[in-house]
Amino acid sequence: MEDKRFYLAVGIQFMQQCTGINIVTYYAAELMWYIAASFVTWYTIDRVGRRRLLIGMAVRMSLVLVREAVAIGVGRDKCAMAAVVCVFLFEACFTWGWMACVWVYPPEILPLSIRAKGSGVAVAADFLGNYLVVQVTPVGIREMGAWFFLVWAVFNVVDAVIVWLCYPETGGLTLEAVDRVFTREEEGSGSTADEGGHATGLQKLQWSKVRVAADMLRESPAAARKRATMEGESERGLLAGDDTPGYGTAATEI
Repeated sequence: MEDKRFYLAVGIQFMQQCTGINIVTYYAAELMWYIAASFVTWYTIDRVGRRRLLIGMAVRMSLVLVREAVAIGVGRDKCAMAAVVCVFLFEACFTWGWMACVWVYPPEILPLSIRAKGSGVAVAADFLGNYLVVQVTPVGIREMGAWFFLVWAVFNVVDAVIVWLCYPETGGLTLEAVDRVFTREEEGSGSTADEGGHATGLQKLQWSKVRVAADMLRESPAAARKRATMEGESERGLLAGDDTPGYGTAATEI
Protein backbone atom coordinates (compact mmCIF):
# COMPACT_ATOMS: atom_id res chain seq x y z
CA MET A 1 0.00 0.00 0.00
CA GLU A 2 2.95 2.33 0.58
CA ASP A 3 3.80 2.31 -3.12
CA LYS A 4 0.24 3.39 -4.03
CA ARG A 5 0.45 6.30 -1.64
CA PHE A 6 3.81 7.22 -3.13
CA TYR A 7 2.31 7.29 -6.63
CA LEU A 8 -0.55 9.46 -5.39
CA ALA A 9 1.92 11.94 -3.89
CA VAL A 10 4.06 12.10 -7.04
CA GLY A 11 0.99 12.29 -9.26
CA ILE A 12 -0.68 15.19 -7.47
CA GLN A 13 2.49 17.28 -7.64
CA PHE A 14 3.00 16.54 -11.34
CA MET A 15 -0.65 17.32 -12.09
CA GLN A 16 -0.21 20.73 -10.49
CA GLN A 17 1.93 21.71 -13.46
CA CYS A 18 -0.56 20.16 -15.88
CA THR A 19 -3.05 22.84 -14.85
CA GLY A 20 -1.01 25.23 -17.00
CA ILE A 21 -0.25 27.64 -14.20
CA ASN A 22 3.23 28.39 -15.47
CA ILE A 23 2.09 29.39 -18.93
CA VAL A 24 0.66 32.38 -17.08
CA THR A 25 3.06 33.07 -14.21
CA TYR A 26 6.20 32.79 -16.34
CA TYR A 27 4.98 35.45 -18.71
CA ALA A 28 3.08 37.77 -16.37
CA ALA A 29 3.70 39.58 -13.11
CA GLU A 30 0.77 39.49 -10.68
CA LEU A 31 2.69 38.61 -7.52
CA MET A 32 0.60 40.83 -5.25
CA TRP A 33 -2.62 39.32 -6.61
CA TYR A 34 -1.18 35.87 -5.96
CA ILE A 35 -0.44 36.79 -2.34
CA ALA A 36 -3.85 38.39 -1.81
CA ALA A 37 -5.69 35.35 -3.19
CA SER A 38 -3.71 32.99 -0.94
CA PHE A 39 -5.35 34.41 2.18
CA VAL A 40 -8.64 32.82 1.10
CA THR A 41 -6.95 29.42 0.98
CA TRP A 42 -5.92 29.67 4.63
CA TYR A 43 -9.61 29.72 5.50
CA THR A 44 -11.00 27.21 3.00
CA ILE A 45 -8.41 24.42 2.88
CA ASP A 46 -9.59 22.76 6.11
CA ARG A 47 -13.22 23.86 5.97
CA VAL A 48 -13.99 22.91 2.38
CA GLY A 49 -11.63 19.95 2.04
CA ARG A 50 -8.82 19.03 -0.33
CA ARG A 51 -10.88 17.06 -2.85
CA ARG A 52 -13.57 19.70 -3.31
CA LEU A 53 -11.01 22.44 -3.80
CA LEU A 54 -8.88 20.41 -6.21
CA ILE A 55 -11.81 19.20 -8.31
CA GLY A 56 -13.81 22.42 -8.20
CA MET A 57 -10.91 24.71 -9.02
CA ALA A 58 -9.63 22.44 -11.82
CA VAL A 59 -13.04 22.63 -13.51
CA ARG A 60 -13.14 26.41 -13.06
CA MET A 61 -9.61 26.81 -14.43
CA SER A 62 -10.62 24.79 -17.46
CA LEU A 63 -13.58 27.09 -18.11
CA VAL A 64 -11.45 30.20 -17.62
CA LEU A 65 -8.82 28.93 -20.06
CA VAL A 66 -11.50 28.31 -22.68
CA ARG A 67 -12.74 31.88 -22.28
CA GLU A 68 -9.15 33.13 -22.37
CA ALA A 69 -8.49 31.33 -25.65
CA VAL A 70 -11.67 32.71 -27.20
CA ALA A 71 -11.03 36.26 -25.96
CA ILE A 72 -7.50 36.34 -27.36
CA GLY A 73 -8.28 34.26 -30.44
CA VAL A 74 -11.07 36.57 -31.57
CA GLY A 75 -8.57 39.42 -31.54
CA ARG A 76 -11.02 42.26 -30.99
CA ASP A 77 -10.20 45.24 -28.81
CA LYS A 78 -13.31 44.79 -26.68
CA CYS A 79 -12.13 41.28 -25.79
CA ALA A 80 -8.79 42.50 -24.44
CA MET A 81 -10.20 43.39 -21.03
CA ALA A 82 -11.95 40.01 -20.83
CA ALA A 83 -8.61 38.30 -21.50
CA VAL A 84 -6.96 40.26 -18.68
CA VAL A 85 -9.77 39.40 -16.27
CA CYS A 86 -9.40 35.73 -17.21
CA VAL A 87 -5.72 35.81 -16.24
CA PHE A 88 -6.57 37.06 -12.76
CA LEU A 89 -9.45 34.58 -12.40
CA PHE A 90 -7.22 31.71 -13.44
CA GLU A 91 -4.54 32.59 -10.91
CA ALA A 92 -7.15 33.01 -8.19
CA CYS A 93 -8.66 29.58 -8.90
CA PHE A 94 -5.22 28.00 -8.94
CA THR A 95 -4.30 29.64 -5.64
CA TRP A 96 -7.53 28.55 -3.97
CA GLY A 97 -7.20 24.94 -5.10
CA TRP A 98 -3.97 23.69 -6.59
CA MET A 99 -1.35 25.79 -4.86
CA ALA A 100 -1.75 24.99 -1.16
CA CYS A 101 -3.56 21.62 -1.35
CA VAL A 102 -0.88 20.05 -3.51
CA TRP A 103 1.86 20.84 -1.00
CA VAL A 104 -0.19 19.65 1.97
CA TYR A 105 -1.47 16.39 0.51
CA PRO A 106 1.72 14.28 0.05
CA PRO A 107 2.94 14.57 3.68
CA GLU A 108 -0.57 13.74 4.87
CA ILE A 109 -0.91 10.47 2.96
CA LEU A 110 2.66 9.17 3.03
CA PRO A 111 3.52 6.82 5.92
CA LEU A 112 6.19 7.98 8.32
CA SER A 113 8.71 5.45 7.00
CA ILE A 114 8.86 7.13 3.56
CA ARG A 115 7.38 10.56 4.27
CA ALA A 116 10.59 12.56 3.86
CA LYS A 117 11.92 10.73 0.81
CA GLY A 118 8.49 10.42 -0.78
CA SER A 119 7.78 14.12 -0.37
CA GLY A 120 11.17 14.91 -1.88
CA VAL A 121 10.49 12.79 -4.97
CA ALA A 122 7.04 14.36 -5.28
CA VAL A 123 8.60 17.83 -5.30
CA ALA A 124 11.04 16.65 -7.97
CA ALA A 125 8.07 15.51 -10.06
CA ASP A 126 6.57 18.99 -9.65
CA PHE A 127 9.69 20.67 -10.99
CA LEU A 128 9.96 18.12 -13.79
CA GLY A 129 6.43 19.06 -14.84
CA ASN A 130 7.39 22.72 -14.55
CA TYR A 131 10.34 22.18 -16.89
CA LEU A 132 8.22 20.33 -19.45
CA VAL A 133 5.53 23.02 -19.44
CA VAL A 134 7.91 25.91 -20.04
CA GLN A 135 9.66 23.98 -22.81
CA VAL A 136 6.47 23.08 -24.63
CA THR A 137 4.58 26.37 -24.19
CA PRO A 138 6.61 28.63 -26.55
CA VAL A 139 6.34 26.03 -29.31
CA GLY A 140 2.63 25.55 -28.70
CA ILE A 141 1.88 29.27 -28.74
CA ARG A 142 3.93 29.73 -31.91
CA GLU A 143 2.07 26.93 -33.69
CA MET A 144 -1.45 27.34 -32.27
CA GLY A 145 -1.56 30.86 -30.93
CA ALA A 146 -4.08 31.55 -28.17
CA TRP A 147 -5.88 28.29 -28.92
CA PHE A 148 -3.01 26.52 -27.19
CA PHE A 149 -4.79 27.41 -23.94
CA LEU A 150 -7.41 24.81 -24.86
CA VAL A 151 -4.81 22.06 -24.41
CA TRP A 152 -4.42 23.03 -20.77
CA ALA A 153 -8.17 23.35 -20.39
CA VAL A 154 -8.42 19.66 -21.31
CA PHE A 155 -5.62 18.77 -18.89
CA ASN A 156 -7.53 20.48 -16.08
CA VAL A 157 -10.59 18.35 -16.77
CA VAL A 158 -8.38 15.25 -16.73
CA ASP A 159 -6.88 16.38 -13.40
CA ALA A 160 -10.35 16.79 -11.90
CA VAL A 161 -11.42 13.31 -13.04
CA ILE A 162 -8.26 11.67 -11.67
CA VAL A 163 -8.69 13.36 -8.28
CA TRP A 164 -12.34 12.28 -8.13
CA LEU A 165 -11.43 8.69 -8.98
CA CYS A 166 -8.26 8.12 -6.98
CA TYR A 167 -7.60 10.69 -4.25
CA PRO A 168 -9.22 10.19 -0.81
CA GLU A 169 -10.16 13.22 1.26
CA THR A 170 -7.68 13.97 4.05
CA GLY A 171 -9.09 17.23 5.39
CA GLY A 172 -10.64 16.73 8.82
CA LEU A 173 -8.70 13.53 9.50
CA THR A 174 -5.70 13.11 11.76
CA LEU A 175 -2.53 11.60 10.33
CA GLU A 176 -3.37 8.38 12.17
CA ALA A 177 -6.84 8.36 10.63
CA VAL A 178 -5.40 8.97 7.16
CA ASP A 179 -3.12 5.99 7.67
CA ARG A 180 -6.16 3.86 8.57
CA VAL A 181 -7.87 4.96 5.35
CA PHE A 182 -5.23 3.04 3.42
CA THR A 183 -5.11 0.03 5.73
CA ARG A 184 -8.79 -0.42 6.57
CA GLU A 185 -11.16 -2.53 4.52
CA GLU A 186 -13.98 -0.68 2.80
CA GLU A 187 -17.18 -0.43 4.81
CA GLY A 188 -20.12 1.00 2.92
CA SER A 189 -22.45 3.50 4.51
CA GLY A 190 -24.32 6.66 3.72
CA SER A 191 -24.36 8.10 0.25
CA THR A 192 -21.23 6.43 -1.05
CA ALA A 193 -22.52 2.87 -0.86
CA ASP A 194 -25.69 0.86 -0.53
CA GLU A 195 -26.70 -1.04 2.60
CA GLY A 196 -24.65 -4.02 1.56
CA GLY A 197 -21.46 -2.00 1.50
CA HIS A 198 -21.18 -1.85 -2.28
CA ALA A 199 -20.60 1.32 -4.27
CA THR A 200 -23.49 2.53 -6.38
CA GLY A 201 -23.62 4.26 -9.75
CA LEU A 202 -20.52 6.10 -10.89
CA GLN A 203 -18.95 5.53 -7.46
CA LYS A 204 -18.11 2.01 -8.63
CA LEU A 205 -15.40 3.65 -10.72
CA GLN A 206 -13.75 5.22 -7.68
CA TRP A 207 -10.90 3.62 -5.81
CA SER A 208 -12.31 2.00 -2.68
CA LYS A 209 -10.10 4.15 -0.43
CA VAL A 210 -11.96 7.25 -1.62
CA ARG A 211 -15.16 5.78 -0.20
CA VAL A 212 -13.43 4.63 2.99
CA ALA A 213 -12.25 8.19 3.66
CA ALA A 214 -15.74 9.54 3.00
CA ASP A 215 -17.22 7.02 5.44
CA MET A 216 -14.72 7.96 8.13
CA LEU A 217 -15.45 11.66 7.71
CA ARG A 218 -19.18 11.04 8.17
CA GLU A 219 -18.64 9.28 11.48
CA SER A 220 -19.36 11.26 14.62
CA PRO A 221 -16.32 12.13 16.75
CA ALA A 222 -17.49 9.67 19.41
CA ALA A 223 -17.88 6.87 16.86
CA ALA A 224 -14.48 7.66 15.39
CA ARG A 225 -12.84 7.50 18.83
CA LYS A 226 -14.60 4.21 19.56
CA ARG A 227 -13.44 2.74 16.25
CA ALA A 228 -9.86 3.88 16.87
CA THR A 229 -9.95 2.30 20.34
CA MET A 230 -11.31 -0.98 18.98
CA GLU A 231 -8.73 -1.08 16.20
CA GLY A 232 -5.96 -0.38 18.70
CA GLU A 233 -7.15 -3.17 20.97
CA SER A 234 -7.40 -5.50 17.98
CA GLU A 235 -3.81 -4.75 16.97
CA ARG A 236 -2.58 -5.34 20.51
CA GLY A 237 -4.53 -8.59 20.59
CA LEU A 238 -2.84 -9.78 17.42
CA LEU A 239 0.57 -9.01 18.85
CA ALA A 240 -0.25 -11.04 21.96
CA GLY A 241 -2.05 -13.85 20.10
CA ASP A 242 -1.06 -17.51 20.10
CA ASP A 243 -0.75 -17.67 16.32
CA THR A 244 2.20 -15.28 16.04
CA PRO A 245 5.63 -16.79 16.72
CA GLY A 246 7.71 -14.69 19.06
CA TYR A 247 4.77 -13.11 20.91
CA GLY A 248 2.60 -14.15 23.86
CA THR A 249 2.29 -17.81 24.75
CA ALA A 250 3.49 -18.92 21.35
CA ALA A 251 6.94 -17.61 22.20
CA THR A 252 7.22 -20.02 25.11
CA GLU A 253 6.57 -22.99 22.85
CA ILE A 254 9.42 -22.24 20.46
